[in-house]
Order: sequence, then C-alpha cells, then structure tokens
Amino acid sequence: MSSDTIVEHFRHILLWPLQLVPTGREPMACHWQKLGPPWRNLDDRFAHERGRFQERHYREFVAFLPHVQHFLYGEAYEREAGRGYGESPIHIVRREDVTSARVTLDEDGPPIDLDVVHIDLYFFHDLDIALLYVELAAEGLPLAGAQDLMFRIGRTYPSGWDEQGRALHCPRRMEWLGSGGEVLAASDFENCEHYLAAMCRNRSARVAAHWDFLVAPIVPHHSKVPGALRYRHLEDYRIPGMGFFATRDPSQITRTDYVRLGLNTGPDPSEELPYSDAYLARFEEEYCHDRFFDPGRGVASGMRLTCSGWGLTMVTGTSTAAIDPERGLLGEFRHRYFQLFLMARFHKAALLMMADRLAVAVNALDITDRRSVGRFAQDMRLSMESFLRFNHRYWFHQASNQTQASEIFALLTTQLGTERLYEDVRQSLGAMSAYLDSESLRRQSRFFLKLTVVTICFMVGAITATVLGMNVLDFAHATHLEKLVAVIVVFVGVLLLTTYTVVKSRRLAAFVDALSDERMALTTKAQAFLDIWRKEQR
Repeated sequence: MSSDTIVEHFRHILLWPLQLVPTGREPMACHWQKLGPPWRNLDDRFAHERGRFQERHYREFVAFLPHVQHFLYGEAYEREAGRGYGESPIHIVRREDVTSARVTLDEDGPPIDLDVVHIDLYFFHDLDIALLYVELAAEGLPLAGAQDLMFRIGRTYPSGWDEQGRALHCPRRMEWLGSGGEVLAASDFENCEHYLAAMCRNRSARVAAHWDFLVAPIVPHHSKVPGALRYRHLEDYRIPGMGFFATRDPSQITRTDYVRLGLNTGPDPSEELPYSDAYLARFEEEYCHDRFFDPGRGVASGMRLTCSGWGLTMVTGTSTAAIDPERGLLGEFRHRYFQLFLMARFHKAALLMMADRLAVAVNALDITDRRSVGRFAQDMRLSMESFLRFNHRYWFHQASNQTQASEIFALLTTQLGTERLYEDVRQSLGAMSAYLDSESLRRQSRFFLKLTVVTICFMVGAITATVLGMNVLDFAHATHLEKLVAVIVVFVGVLLLTTYTVVKSRRLAAFVDALSDERMALTTKAQAFLDIWRKEQR
C-alpha cells in the first residue's frame, strides 16, 4: 500500500515571484546592487576557472536553443560583456546563514528536519521582478509526510483559521535554523489578530514572519520599516514549487497519490480522490507526462512527471541512474527541469507585473484633468517600451529542440495560461496605444481647426492691406517715438484680436460651417453669427 511507502530521497524547490516597487520609472533597474549582507553575489560559473565548470553544466547548456542560452547564460564573457545587459540578464544573490529548517506539521507530531540546500534571489535585467529560490532536502520520509510537507510549507500567509485558532493548511510551526542549530526565525501563523489588523490597515495580506525574515532586507510595499527594496505579491499565498520523490518501488504509488502530488492537495488516509471522477477523468492527459512511465513493466527506475498550475513533481526509483546528483534524474530535476520551471514562472510573473501596472495606470486616469492625462500617456509609453524589450529579450514559445524538454515547457506554459496572458497584455497595450493615438489626433484636429478659423478671419485684413498698399498711414515724416508708439499700438491690437479670435474659434468654426451650407436659410446663418457672442448657458 502507498501508506507504507518511504520516500528515500525528497527534494522540494520553492520559487516565490515578487514584484519590486516603486521603480517602474527607472529604465534600467539594477536591484541586485542594492542588497548587502547576508546576501552575496553568486559568481558566474562560466566566467571562472575550468574546474568549476562541470559536465552537467555542459549538458544543461546544450539542451536549450540558442536564444534561450542567451537568456539563461548571457553572452561570451569578455567579448560581449560591455554590450547590452553585460554577461547575463539574470543576476543571482545567495545567502548561506540558514542551513536547515525544522517543520512541525501538527501539535502532536514530531518536528521534521530539512536541509536547506540553497537560498537564492533571481533578478532580471530591466524588469522589476525577483524570484526567491529555496531548495529543501530530506531522507527517509513516509510518503504521506512528504506530501504534507510539500502541501503546507509553501504558504506565505494563512488562508484562514479554524475554531481552535489554528491556521488552515499551514504547518503548526516552521523555523529557520543557523549552522549552530540556533533559531533564526519562526512562523507566526497562529497570530490571527496581527494578520487581521494588517489586512484592515494596509488592504494587503501580511507575510508570515519566517518568510519576511528570509527576503530581508526586501520589505513589503506597505511596511513602515526601511528596506533596500520593496515588493508586492503577484500571485496567491501558495508559493509555486517542484517536488522530487525517489522511492524503492514507484509501482506502489496509487493513482490517488499521483493526483494529490500533481495537484498538491495534501495526503488523505482514506485513499479517496480529492475531486470528482468526472473532473479527474482526463488527469493523465492534462497533467501527466508519461513518456518514461509504464507501470506494466515494473521497472523501479521508471519516472513520472506531473504538472499543474502550482508546480512540477517527479516520482522515480532509487537506482543510481535516478538519484545521482550529477548524471541521474535528481541532477536533471535540479538543473534542466528547474530552468524550464524558472522560465515558465518568470514569464508569468513578468506579464502579471505588466498587467498590474496597466490596471493601476487606467485607474488613475481622469480625462477631465490634463495632468492626469499627461501622466497616463507617460505611463503608457514606459509600459509599451518595457513590453517591447521583454518581447524581444525574454519572450519565446519554444525552449528546446529536445523532445522531452520541449514537451515539459509546453505543458508548463499551458497549465499556467501564459500564452493567453501574453495576448491579453499585448491587446491591452494595443487598445491603450490606439486611445493615445486617437487623443493625439483629436488634439491636432482641434488645433488645426482653430488655426484655420484664425487664418480665415485675418485673411480679410491681409487682402485689404495688400490692395490698398502697405502705406495706408503715412509715417514717413513721423518721429521715432511716434513710429514706436504706432508699432506698439498695432502689435497690441493685433495680439488682442488674435487672442479673442482663438477664444471664439469654436463658435467661429460653427458659423463658418453654417455659412458654407447652401441648404441652410439666411436667418439660420444670421443666428449662427449672433451665437458667436451669445453667453453660453450652463
């Protein structure tokens, strides 16, 4: 039975997307440069001595298409470093003070110790996006316990509380530990009042204390605490993730377990499906990648991948070909599959960030306020420039020509709805661009209308002066003072007449339009002429 199955090797990778604010007006934001200890810049393994560049790095690199290689690894180190975004558009910082995690799932259950393999922050050139990467590992866990860990620990805040005040779907307590076993930070899911007060005050969910500690000195956008950077949530309280399960006999894992692993619904001792049979009738077709999964063969090293909107899970055996961190499936999971997962999640995060900024810009638009319209036009230009750079620098539909990698990437983007989101953002930008163009054309037409009216009005005087000659008044014998006064008087008179004509240009245009209509009666045309000076009634 699957209840007796032991997960010999468990890996859980969490990838939390964050929107960085308020740096949207900075054309080339280098957020990673603002972070200090405990974060340090992670050296590029391609840019140093040969000993750090391993064969798995080579296999990972050649698995992707050239344009994806440029995205993930940048250009040649010395030759292209001074062009564009430099060595690579991805910048990684790492902290190493947190070495393990202690998770207590239930009050009466023992704590579970997990090794913290890496804690990284991924930044992207010219985009206000960051992805927090946390990799956890454990050995010899019961399958139900591993399922429960994957279901609960990636919660940035509770979805609610039960009658006893226990946070729903969250661990009872989670702690980050240092190298000496000291507690660096602990969760506060049970502190209901603090979460409710923060929601009421900030109209934004409060992040749990242990996650707040992990991303410091980055702070929430509404926080009064000073921080190098500020962030907003992009998705819900569940952090997307990846799960690796290596068991001695994968054939013992039931369909119910695969459903719960793939959809990340947590364990259930009843062995019942979490949803209806009708809803899960196409589970294998929609959520599973079974190229190497054939339970009829009974091969212990067989591998099954499941993918949903939450994340990606891999179930395999415990052979050397499976758990070898360099050449086995574990190495593939932590590197090539992670890169696919990173790209899919980055695409969605960037598009969600752009969609959010478009919504904020439209909400702030007041068409009766010239300054508001001007700010909206500037925000739209910046958004269109940002989308253009994202489209040509980061966006691609295919990541690899290798069949399995290509299928996994397609499955990820399908589950995330990235293509549809991309089209929505592109169409929204197109609609806003059309609005700005029409507004510009409307202002130009009004300007040319006023200019035409002023030209018509002054054409009579210009022709009259031309017929009578330029010297209607003889100033040949006038003194210099008389000539200067005459010039000033004429200049001021013409200026006042021009200003008055511009003020009345709309009514003059209506009169000119009525005068040119041969079907309109003479009395109606006279009425249009008198309307030029009639006081407008509110």
